[in-house]
Amino acid sequence: MKEGFNKNLILNIIIIVLSVVLFFLTIAFLIGIMDYQRGYKVTESDMINYVRYQEYDSLVDTVYNNEANGVKHTGDMEELYAVAYYYENAVLYHAYQVSGDSKGAQEKYHKMEEYESQMGDYAFAKEEIWNLLGITE
Repeated sequence: MKEGFNKNLILNIIIIVLSVVLFFLTIAFLIGIMDYQRGYKVTESDMINYVRYQEYDSLVDTVYNNEANGVKHTGDMEELYAVAYYYENAVLYHAYQVSGDSKGAQEKYHKMEEYESQMGDYAFAKEEIWNLLGITE
């Protein structure tokens, strides 16, 4: 009789331990899902590095990701967003130029001028973007 009692006690302890482990794993899983739904937010310093290393395509992706996740603008983020929009319009401007669509190119050029005025301390990026894309006046 004692042997059966010990087996049941041991099995009950194992079940309790596994239940506790399952509970904590479920909590960790739910926290992971909530973090994933919030999305990855890129900081201002990451965005500055994108400009520093001329990774403007990553900057554009970051801006749209931040906007989708409702990231609040801090520090120079407004100017960095302007650089991203400038780059995006410069790419389209260059594409319109190459394809011979002067009307589309003109529209994008006006947008570029609008964003250039908002770039502030990052206005140097204009020349880098033009060189990168091979745009000439």
